[in-house]
Amino acid sequence: MEVLKKESKFNYIIFLLILSHFLFGFLIQENAGGGKIDEIHVLNNLKLFESISFLEINWLKYDSSSLPLFYIIYNFLIDTNNYSYILYLNLIVSIFSFIFFYKSLTLVFIDLSKDKILVLASCLLLSPYFRTSTFFTLEENLPILFILSGFYFFLKLKLSNFVSIPNLILCLISLGLAIYGRSNYIIIYIIVFFSLFRFKNFFCRNNLLAIFLTILFAIPGFFLIYHWGGIIPPIAQHRLNDNPIQFNLIPIILNIILIYALPFFLLEFRKIKKFIFNKRMIYFIIVFPIYYFVFQKMVVNYYGGGSINKLLFLIFNEDYIKNLTIVISYFSLIIIYTLFFRNYFILSFLILCSILFQNLLIIFQEYFDPILMIIFLLFGGFECLKKNKTKYILISYFYFFLISALFFQSQLA
Repeated sequence: MEVLKKESKFNYIIFLLILSHFLFGFLIQENAGGGKIDEIHVLNNLKLFESISFLEINWLKYDSSSLPLFYIIYNFLIDTNNYSYILYLNLIVSIFSFIFFYKSLTLVFIDLSKDKILVLASCLLLSPYFRTSTFFTLEENLPILFILSGFYFFLKLKLSNFVSIPNLILCLISLGLAIYGRSNYIIIYIIVFFSLFRFKNFFCRNNLLAIFLTILFAIPGFFLIYHWGGIIPPIAQHRLNDNPIQFNLIPIILNIILIYALPFFLLEFRKIKKFIFNKRMIYFIIVFPIYYFVFQKMVVNYYGGGSINKLLFLIFNEDYIKNLTIVISYFSLIIIYTLFFRNYFILSFLILCSILFQNLLIIFQEYFDPILMIIFLLFGGFECLKKNKTKYILISYFYFFLISALFFQSQLA
């Protein structure tokens, strides 16, 4: 009993230290994610929405690739001419995001005590991009709040065996709002929609309600697509890839996924043994030359590409980077297969993301952070996280990642 009390106190101390570091980062405006340069665009957009009505906005001046819910809500709630108001509202949004994440984890790890779940939830506070979006006037954390609230109601819906109408409504409303803050979250909406849909009883009340809410949420999207003349705002349409069928960005995407999958792979020691001694490893070895041949014409560059891409450019000559990128991405593919082979929720998300992002010319790590960490923790089914030491290893890993991001940004300053 005494040991449990000491462990509980230790967990609360870890949480308070991480929370203090987070709040200190807010005070000094820490820039681990490198998003400070985007702040001017957000502030200009807020002024654009403040000056005229929504229907009169000149979308050619809207300098963002995201849908405009962030600017509508912030202009409604606060005086966006006051920089401090925007920052503190961002902080409030982030705190509520953490609360929903914590509450969602309590529904997943029902056997764990509150102090242990707090340690797991603290991983979110170590995300470089979550932190930077909080500490500056950036738009990313509002859709994260809606995603996390949507996941919370989805998990409650699952516990009710998908019969709770209020949780269904709140889940789809939250996820629908998330899309209007970050359009790629439509992938999550689609996965959740089909997860709760009852195909054997097509015309049941839950299905009809889900279809109605989906159609309702689609109407503003079609309105914006009509005015923009495309699926993203006019000013960002030059970022689209003219030939997305080549799938050349898949190795880059896999290397970004690896950063978040690796700690879970290392913690699942049994799966490592299966990974090494599995007969299917022979198939992976045989298939690798084909994989290499498919992506040998891919182009790598320093701009974007995530942390592994940056690390490769810092250490190696450019002649070797493409080959290393392909090899590391294949290792990532094997890890994803090992961890999530039967996890349809996560596999669907990763596959659909890989397809969707082929439309872009450049991939940034912020597209996957902190959403991958969130999805892996909530839907990964990692039993190893119920053990005491694994939580500390996970926190240490993401803290090291944060320190590395801070060091990298300090070199750029």
